[in-house]
Amino acid sequence: MENYNQPVSSIMNYTRVLWVEDDVNQRQTIVEIIEILGHKGDVAKNGQEALEFLGANKYDILITDIGMPIMSGWKLMEIVNEKYPDEMKITIISGWAEMITTEKQRRKKIDRIICKPYDILIIRDLLNNSISFNKNY
Repeated sequence: MENYNQPVSSIMNYTRVLWVEDDVNQRQTIVEIIEILGHKGDVAKNGQEALEFLGANKYDILITDIGMPIMSGWKLMEIVNEKYPDEMKITIISGWAEMITTEKQRRKKIDRIICKPYDILIIRDLLNNSISFNKNY
């Protein structure tokens, strides 16, 4: 008998990803990575677009860059933590990742920090470990 209270992603065995990246070339690669790894998701070009996706969909993980036009990753995380507390894991993938202190990571409720350039195996493990994180259904 199926458990209808389970999130769809845990039944389907994929992670629902919202990835925010302003670089157009990287966005295309990200779409391919998500698909190749067998997960589902959306790729936003900035924080404002990410908020639109969040208003319409549920995600297991938010992966965001920091330095973006229109709305930075910092501002996005602030809004996400306020509007969607504990609903998804938050990961930063940035060229500036090494400059983020443990204290700032804790304060901003960042689950993981990954430096650019990143390895697809790290992304695979990140997404595989995020399957059905969201328990608020």
